[in-house]
Amino acid sequence: MSPILIDQDGEPVELGTGRGDLRYSSVPLSSWDTGSSAFFGDQPVSYANIYASQPQVAIAVNRLLTWAVRVPLKLYRRTDNDGARERVRPSEHPLAAAFEHPWNHGSQADFVQTLLGPLCVHGNSLLDVDLVGKRLKFESVDWRAVKPIRVTNDFDPFDEIAGWEITNAKGKRVVSADKVVHLRWWSPLGTLGISPLRQLRTTLISESAAIDWAIQNLKQGVRPSGVVEMTDAVLGMRPDDRRKLYEKAVADLREKHGGEANAGKLPIIPPGLKWTTADHTTAVEAQLVNQRLVNRNEVASIYQVPPPTIGHLERATFNNISELRQMAYTDGLAPPLVLIEQKINTCVINEMLQIDDMFCEFDLGLILRGDRLKEIQALRQGVGSALYTPNEGRSALNMPASNAPGADDLYLPTNNLSPLGEPQVD
Repeated sequence: MSPILIDQDGEPVELGTGRGDLRYSSVPLSSWDTGSSAFFGDQPVSYANIYASQPQVAIAVNRLLTWAVRVPLKLYRRTDNDGARERVRPSEHPLAAAFEHPWNHGSQADFVQTLLGPLCVHGNSLLDVDLVGKRLKFESVDWRAVKPIRVTNDFDPFDEIAGWEITNAKGKRVVSADKVVHLRWWSPLGTLGISPLRQLRTTLISESAAIDWAIQNLKQGVRPSGVVEMTDAVLGMRPDDRRKLYEKAVADLREKHGGEANAGKLPIIPPGLKWTTADHTTAVEAQLVNQRLVNRNEVASIYQVPPPTIGHLERATFNNISELRQMAYTDGLAPPLVLIEQKINTCVINEMLQIDDMFCEFDLGLILRGDRLKEIQALRQGVGSALYTPNEGRSALNMPASNAPGADDLYLPTNNLSPLGEPQVD
């Protein structure tokens, strides 16, 4: 039997691939105690379990991930001091190849999700870099399976991190801090980032309680369309007579008016009984619906995505949905992608590979993929203003390169488009 260990979030788990003993690696959130809620309970909180069980959190995180995997990460080489650059293809450099094939059976989509997913859930992510000669490979690391090793005091959250202890089913290994890429959100509490889910503490407790109430109400609640009341005359009868009348009334009503075959029949109520219609929506339910609307808007806010872009369409209109979608890309998706870019540029390209004339960048211009007309229009403008060559535009549309003369040249509009550097004819 596998030993029971404690993961990065303080959650007891069985040792398996990507999991290990992570005591002291983070402060347990034992204050998240709501007493009766099985979701939080009186145990330390697991951000992984929150993501796995809270639909609003999963929707927001998954939306960022599905957007991110559509944005290609490219490697470039600077060609002069004025910002000119050229694309470095996977066949031309091992880093560009590693972006496309980061590990065995891995893709660039896996690579981006490995960095962005834990960042959205845990506030941190870790990527192991394997550099041997000219061979470069990355290794995905489960954030729950790491423990920071401090320079002087492992219990001081502000002490510099010298390395990481990584635990999995194969055992433990120690990796130097200069051999990994550590992404984190800024935190005033130390050198580890703060999870957005910790900042949503009150919201998630409220959402969890509302979900629990709805489940228990559906499982145990009684929702009759009406009730039968006894009149004062019945209450004044002898107990035996009153019981007989009650039992007969119950049997008759269930037999003659219960079930789908009796739906719509005119009820005949025995003397001494009175029918009263029951309301279906209570004040408590109305308040819970409003509270859950507030909860999901707060989840969207913490991830900087407009609610309509994650399926909350109460305030969406035909006129504003395009602007909200653009806002989601610039405010919600772009900042974490820029963080990934800069970390790879600093840690991998500049420090590990010691290359000064290369950098990586996400091509956000291709995020329009999905609206074919807008994509073609954008590429047409790019080709017509010397931003792309025709073959680069064809590549963006997953079309093969053309061997036609001038397909790799840049063009500017004159009377007609012509290659740069050729004499212009008036």
